[in-house]
Amino acid sequence: MWGSERQDALSDSLGATHDVPPIDPGSVTCFCEFCQSKAKERGINVERAKQGFLELEKFVRSTRSGIRPVDGYYVQFWRLLLRYPELAAWEMFWTDSLRETYAAIYKTVKTAKPTVPVGWHIWHNNSFNPIYRAEQDLHELSNYSDFIKVVMYNNCGGERMAPYADNIGSTLYGDLSKPGLIDLNYALMGFKEIATIRFLTQGYRLITSTARRNALSRVLPARGL
Repeated sequence: MWGSERQDALSDSLGATHDVPPIDPGSVTCFCEFCQSKAKERGINVERAKQGFLELEKFVRSTRSGIRPVDGYYVQFWRLLLRYPELAAWEMFWTDSLRETYAAIYKTVKTAKPTVPVGWHIWHNNSFNPIYRAEQDLHELSNYSDFIKVVMYNNCGGERMAPYADNIGSTLYGDLSKPGLIDLNYALMGFKEIATIRFLTQGYRLITSTARRNALSRVLPARGL
């Protein structure tokens, strides 16, 4: 089993993690000659991607300092994304590159010893960041997986989602109150959880993890989890 507890530059810029302090939006990605060459092969305009991340950095630094955009945080973010779709393209570029790593590891192990099972550790950010969750496409991953271990915490889930809410609540979801943000995240992630204040101190209910395990086991019925 191998895993990468990392995510894309877009989520890191927005603070869509439980890192304290939140990640510096000016240090979230790489534009080395290799990344630029590969991105160009995918048809990505590298210069516009660079400019997009510079503008995103300005947005994040401004909102974290308490300056509300005239049209609100969420609208201003979408204005940036529509102006610079290269941000989304760079996002998928990173995700596909990680999937290529999975496939390469799978092929290498199976070439050496076909009977050895190969699978992946999916970072617990999957429990509260819907952008990261969208990129964990189990159907796609099943092409080079014998099993998938999705990290599911219940007791420490709350204390880690709390800084996630603080971080993302100062950028993308700055228009929402903390309870409103938590309730939105419950809805987006398909959770039926306890009240916000209790959640932030007690964490997810165990039933959530059990339900998700059951759901995931149906995704890869032939290979299991």
